[in-house]
Amino acid sequence: MTSPIIDQKEEEDFIYNCKGSFLDISDGIKILKKGFKITHKGFKNKDIFLYYVPANKYPANRNENKTMIGEFPDNLVPYGAYIAIKTAEGTIEPYCFTQSDISRNDWFML
Repeated sequence: MTSPIIDQKEEEDFIYNCKGSFLDISDGIKILKKGFKITHKGFKNKDIFLYYVPANKYPANRNENKTMIGEFPDNLVPYGAYIAIKTAEGTIEPYCFTQSDISRNDWFML
């Protein structure tokens, strides 16, 4: 299934309408992919948020165990896009949505 083509004005209207509004997860993911952060009321710490990390590559030598050196011709390790969370402890981790997250309607943009 392909996404419908949205013109620039429709995209700007979508983002404008999301600001200050509660979102369901579908709109929340769309906002993440446009480079914004989201959170929800259930995260007690206001410093907790989700953000989108697009697919990219990193140098194999960044892994201190050197496990990926020589695995790729350019020594760049590809990774897929994912959604990350900034935790209450201030660390960044990949995020896996729970059933509760998916059914929430109180996501909002930061």
